[in-house]
Amino acid sequence: MKADPLADPQHIPGFLRGGGELGKLIREFPWENTSLGRPDEWPQSLRTSVGIMLNSHFGKFIFWGPDYTVLYNDAYREFLGDDGKHPHILGKPFREGYAEIWTTLKPLLDGICAGGPSFFIQDQLLPIFRNGKVEEVYWTYSLDPIYDEEGKIGGIFATASDTSEKAVFYQQLKDAKTEVHEEKYQRGLVEKSEAYFRELTDTVPTIIWITDKDGYCNYLNRNWYELTGQTPEEAEGFGWLTATHPDDQERAGQDFVTSNNQQIAFKSMYRLRVKDGSYRWVMDSGSPKYAINGEYEGMIGTVVDIHEQKIAQDEEKRYAHEMELLVQRLGLAMEAGELGLFEVDMATGEIYPSSRFIEIFGGLIAVRNSDYASMIHPDDLARREAAHKQSLETGALDYVARVLLKNGLVKWVRFKGLLSFDEAKKPLRLRGIAQDITDQKVLETQKDNFIGIASHELKTPVTSIKAYAQLMENEFRKNGEIMYADMMVRIDKQVNRLNFLISDLLDVTKVNSGKLAFNYTVFDLDLLVDEVGEDLQRISPKHTIIRKPGFYESIKADRDRLNQVITNLVSNAIKYSPGESQVRIESVREGDMAKICVTDYGIGVSAEMRERVFEQFYRVGAGEHKYPGLGLGLYISSEIITRMGGRIWVEPGVEKGSVFCFTIPIGIDNPGQERAEEN
Repeated sequence: MKADPLADPQHIPGFLRGGGELGKLIREFPWENTSLGRPDEWPQSLRTSVGIMLNSHFGKFIFWGPDYTVLYNDAYREFLGDDGKHPHILGKPFREGYAEIWTTLKPLLDGICAGGPSFFIQDQLLPIFRNGKVEEVYWTYSLDPIYDEEGKIGGIFATASDTSEKAVFYQQLKDAKTEVHEEKYQRGLVEKSEAYFRELTDTVPTIIWITDKDGYCNYLNRNWYELTGQTPEEAEGFGWLTATHPDDQERAGQDFVTSNNQQIAFKSMYRLRVKDGSYRWVMDSGSPKYAINGEYEGMIGTVVDIHEQKIAQDEEKRYAHEMELLVQRLGLAMEAGELGLFEVDMATGEIYPSSRFIEIFGGLIAVRNSDYASMIHPDDLARREAAHKQSLETGALDYVARVLLKNGLVKWVRFKGLLSFDEAKKPLRLRGIAQDITDQKVLETQKDNFIGIASHELKTPVTSIKAYAQLMENEFRKNGEIMYADMMVRIDKQVNRLNFLISDLLDVTKVNSGKLAFNYTVFDLDLLVDEVGEDLQRISPKHTIIRKPGFYESIKADRDRLNQVITNLVSNAIKYSPGESQVRIESVREGDMAKICVTDYGIGVSAEMRERVFEQFYRVGAGEHKYPGLGLGLYISSEIITRMGGRIWVEPGVEKGSVFCFTIPIGIDNPGQERAEEN
């Protein structure tokens, strides 16, 4: 059985410590069987009130919740006598514990909980069962609201005293018509009652005020002075208004004067200056009070600090307004872009699609996300699953898939979204958009087909031109016509350049059509780096290509494709650093990945360009036409590395230039052994 933490003195909450007999009974009471629940689940307002009650020398008790569950302290227990209600009424609803006075006090309690005034009643006859019988007992007691964390009334704080002896004695004096003694006694009672009242209100965790029928404030409890720093002389009369914010002063005063003149209850929210000079929002509530003969005597009320609640409400309103504007703007953007909105409950799998989303899926109206997922093309399911798996790590979803409609048509759709998580990193909701990109895909296919056909058609004449140029160069050299032979060499170089461009175009069509083939073999990565460096060094006499092999192992990958990527990166480094002399190639191992970095000291790549440098047809310095090329090399390199399971990126150089790096999986369990066998 799990031990009760309240049984261990070290784990007793501060508000339940001490309190004598009732403190012990409250700690041991099975509160989980009542509407209050366990003490460690009680709201802070109830905890504070219980702490005040247990440590008070006055008889105090609390009625909490809609059934007015009873709690009381040792001082009040003395009034219950023996063989009576104690300890049976602890934790019981008031109606069960005080059946004999329920009908008398219920209207007072209900009135306070409904926002009515507090009560202070002297010498009221309320019979109770104690000492084995029903006794006629006179009580002097007060009933005040306890405000919970939401500013609502959660319960009632009561302070009571058995004044039977005084009441009986007073009646005897009255019967004997001993006016002198009665006057003295009355004066003593008034003084005692006033002192008692002040002591009582100073223990209540809120500000209490009282005015006369002319609105003159003649009492504020200690909490007012501690909060505002005012003195009694500064606050009496209408001086309390000087502690309100200048912008709220007129309204706060008018609210009070109007209710006082009309003798009606009021509530007024304003900012109150506190000791440090700052202002806090408070709620001032007042109700009319009457004498026994029904004559209006003034107002009585409370001031409650609601600053955090007010700030939160204002922030919520501001956020709601901003969200409304955002939704309006987003709606316009969605309409312009023909985007379909969707939201998925990750726990239940329920989806909430917009009308445009439903339209994209051929008019299908579904409640389950799986119904829409079943329409994804089978060849694209793996891509969809991988994108959703990645979103659990990054929180972002982005993929393209084909959707098979019931009428046989196929749509290309791009899905983008953001995933929200709870504190335990469990996915909660996926909110995103769906965009029909079928027309865009058709155009891309037509473009790729055109590029592919054009590239193939160019291959034959270019090959012929290269062959004829080489033949003519040989003939010119044989005949001693060196100038014409050199011209043929230049033609051959330009033809080679044209061949590179055609190869890039062919690779782009293969990438976009998903036909880029890979041939995996085991090879020495450092040896490949050396070969690329040597080949490019021969045709780049103005640069020194520094090779720093540091991998020392073999990998399993497509050697020709890696050759293509490294060649492209080194060629770019040479091209974009015309005024510099060095380019560096380095290889290292990082975990189960091989890493290659190419460093140049040229013009560099700006932060904005770094985001786009691997896009198709994007060129650095393209506006100046200074650096030749189609802007395809890095795009193709990125696709090759990505499809081999790696990653490619660019970083700024230490002082200038750029560092292009990529990583790819090693692909074998023991690369060192593989390399030894290969050697």
